[in-house]
Formats: sequence, structure tokens, C-alpha cells
Amino acid sequence: MPDPEPAGQHGPLARPQVKEGPAPARTRADLVLSLAALALGAPGSAGLALGWPLADWPLPFHPQLYGDLALRTVVYLSGFLAAYGVIGLVWWIAGDSPDGAIETAPNSDAIEGRAFLSEPLCGFLPAAQQRRIARETGYQALLYTKISILLSGAIGVLLAGSWEPVSVLDALAPDVALRVSAGLYLMAESVRRYQAFARGEPSGTLVGTLVHGALSPFLGRGTRS
Repeated sequence: MPDPEPAGQHGPLARPQVKEGPAPARTRADLVLSLAALALGAPGSAGLALGWPLADWPLPFHPQLYGDLALRTVVYLSGFLAAYGVIGLVWWIAGDSPDGAIETAPNSDAIEGRAFLSEPLCGFLPAAQQRRIARETGYQALLYTKISILLSGAIGVLLAGSWEPVSVLDALAPDVALRVSAGLYLMAESVRRYQAFARGEPSGTLVGTLVHGALSPFLGRGTRS
């Protein structure tokens, strides 16, 4: 009786590849970490969002009162931790984890070297869409995920740093608060995505997901992977 073919070998006895979801232990750890980050960042973020004077932010010991460096640190950490926690909770609740093997096109050797003009932008798309494109075209999902992470992180740093500390008796101007919040969100999202990238998983951005969802009815393709 012939021996069964090894796993991964093509043929009638070959086993289909099954995508495994995140390990339960890691999922629980991500949930705890997200909740902790949100709890730490919520007081300062609430003050930023509600337009309270900096001195009135409900932080223990009011560290924002001890100079410009301390004030910047409070603003950055509060917004970053809150965004990091919210992103983690959304990923956990939605179950849209970027986990999953990247399946390239069966004839990827034949199409190696080919590219299309929008390829650099695909790194911002949801993970499922990036895996679909990889299956169909040989698109290098991890490469362009990494590029999009670096771009998003750089934009976030520029936005978050484009303000000057004001008096602690004043609130940040609405345009400043919006700019800083957007920058800190992009930085937190980039850190979250880099953690997935380090595990060998593609991931998308909020902006990429929204744009893809808005344009998908006009693209002639469904959003299914």
C-alpha cells in the first residue's frame, strides 16, 4: 500500500491548507493590553476631546503642570494609549484579525517581476483584500504592508508634532486638537500593524478600509476574499 503524500504536496491525497485564527492565549493577552492602554489614556484623551483647559485634565498628580516637556508627554501618551486600546478592541470585537497565511498565486514564478501602478497603495487595504490580490497576482503583501506602515507612522509623527504648548489654563484650539489626535491615531495604528507584520501578517488601515468600502461597488469586484 503506497505511503500517503507528505503534507503540502500536491495531488489527490494532499491536505488542504487551513487558515488558523489567533491563538486564544494571544487573543486574551491582546484584549487585556487593549483595555489597560485605554484605561491609562482615557483621562487625558477626554480632556483633549472635550476642550478642557490643560490644567483641568483629570490626571493623577497633574503631571501636565510640570513644564512643556511634561505637558507634551501627557498629551502624546494619552492620545497614543487611547488610540492603541480602541484599535485593539475593535480588532478583537470585529474578529477581523490580520491573522492568516499569505497564499500567493499558483503560477507566481511566471508572473514574478510584473507590477501594476496601484500596487504601493494596496498596503493600506484590509488584510483579506491583500491576501486575495496576492493569490491572484503574486502581489507581495508583506512588503507593501511594511511600506504603508512606515508612511502612516511618518505622517502621524509630523501631525502630532506640529503644535506649540500653550498655557495650562487654556484648552488646545480645535484644529490643533484634531491634528494632534489624527497624528497620534496614525502612530498607534502603525504600531499595531507593525506587531502584526512582525508575525508575518498583512494588515490594512482605517482609511484604506473606508476608501475600499466606498469604492468597492464601482470596482466590479465584491469585498469578499
